[in-house]
Amino acid sequence: MSDIEFKFNGLDEIMEEFKEAERKVPDVSEKVLKKGMNKARKLSKEKHNGKTGRKHINSSYKILPIEFESDGMNIKMTNTRPNFHLVERGHRLVTKNGKEIGFVQGKHMVERSMEEMEEEFPKMLKKEIKKILK
Repeated sequence: MSDIEFKFNGLDEIMEEFKEAERKVPDVSEKVLKKGMNKARKLSKEKHNGKTGRKHINSSYKILPIEFESDGMNIKMTNTRPNFHLVERGHRLVTKNGKEIGFVQGKHMVERSMEEMEEEFPKMLKKEIKKILK
């Protein structure tokens, strides 16, 4: 399994409002986290433009259960395909004799979708907070 972990920075100003909303509705943090990860999974599937193996890689994205820690919550997305890391990061092309004949560039589907989510997640968070604090 290939795990890629990202952390979002710049959410400090939103956290006070979020804590207020969480006091009113305790499940809001889990809901927003799951919604954000589902969006990231959807974006990762859209970013894979390969001709072969697309169906298998796209159907193998799994979102693991939320882990509660002392400083907050964690949620992880993984892909169960054994060749996922090769498609994501790229790989060497090697002949039967072991001679390297080239390199296949990675698609970086998850990396690009997480970069996109860095901009979109704070917006999703603000939207949920506004719904609750009304």
